[in-house]
Amino acid sequence: MIRFLIDTTVAKPDIYGNCYSYSIVTSTKTGNTIAINSGAMSSGGNVTAILRRVGFEWSEIHYSESVIPIRQFNARLAGLADPVHEHLVTAVTLLALENGKVKV
Repeated sequence: MIRFLIDTTVAKPDIYGNCYSYSIVTSTKTGNTIAINSGAMSSGGNVTAILRRVGFEWSEIHYSESVIPIRQFNARLAGLADPVHEHLVTAVTLLALENGKVKV
């Protein structure tokens, strides 16, 4: 059973070579979601790593990634309501999604 859906959007590198990404993590149990801004030089793989450290297996996580131009990426990121910065995301935050205690 897949417990978490991680939909990551990655910007094509800008003229300086920086790459940005954000992820939308959804619990399939509760339907709750959280937006995570990974910032520069990061990827949704970091979010997957947080879940795996908690003890989830790959079979419980569905990861998808799309790559888009930087301007389109910035427009989509601006449309997200208060994304959490990746360095502030903990295992407790992600587990709260599954327990129905977080609605972002």
